[in-house]
Amino acid sequence: MKYLSPLILTFIFTTFTLTFSGCNNNQDVQNPSIDCNLIMATPLREHLGHPLSSKKALSIIESFYDIQAEDIFVTTSEWKDIKDEDIAWDDQGIHYIATIRNGELIVINVSDKKKRITANKLIECVGHQPEWYRAIYGPRMERSGIDYYFELWFPSAGVISQSRGDTTRPSKLPDLTQEFAIDYIDIMLPESPDELREKSYTAYPPFNLPSNKGTAWENTLQPRQWPGNWGEVYFVEGW
Repeated sequence: MKYLSPLILTFIFTTFTLTFSGCNNNQDVQNPSIDCNLIMATPLREHLGHPLSSKKALSIIESFYDIQAEDIFVTTSEWKDIKDEDIAWDDQGIHYIATIRNGELIVINVSDKKKRITANKLIECVGHQPEWYRAIYGPRMERSGIDYYFELWFPSAGVISQSRGDTTRPSKLPDLTQEFAIDYIDIMLPESPDELREKSYTAYPPFNLPSNKGTAWENTLQPRQWPGNWGEVYFVEGW
């Protein structure tokens, strides 16, 4: 029987480990296993639209996410009669920002830099198909190539998601499928699209811009009704 030298065995083991590790990372992106309670910030979501102090919010976050108070960051800003308290924390690679405005929780922003949340997973967590979507692209302002934005709108659930990216040519725009990775999610109370946009961190600039009202440019920026299948979801030039 022939025996492999320790050096060759080490090389084989290292190669196998790196290859297997790479496959796992790829599978995480394609088949996210993040729990819907994490994606939808369930412990705080039930407090949306209700009076909530930052002290109570901190208690809920510490209890559910099993993190310490020193790992939660609170910033306060005031403008005229508006007082915002933004509470930020991280758990399992997901970043959260909850905004309490004048003592009422109005929006929770969820983001995953590892891109493990797919459009299909978000739809599963919301519980139904989006009502609207927006997929737009245009030239970068300061360098060559284009930027693109893809949003899913669930007004009846109070949810907006967005994905952002860039590429060198419009012909290289990514395919819009149920496996498209989601970058940001805003969770609010169910409201009209215009009302959600006013509170959203995520959505692209407002639809109804007074200086452009009725123009083709503004119409391009409007969300479009969800067609019911991914084969009819496509990018349009937005600016």
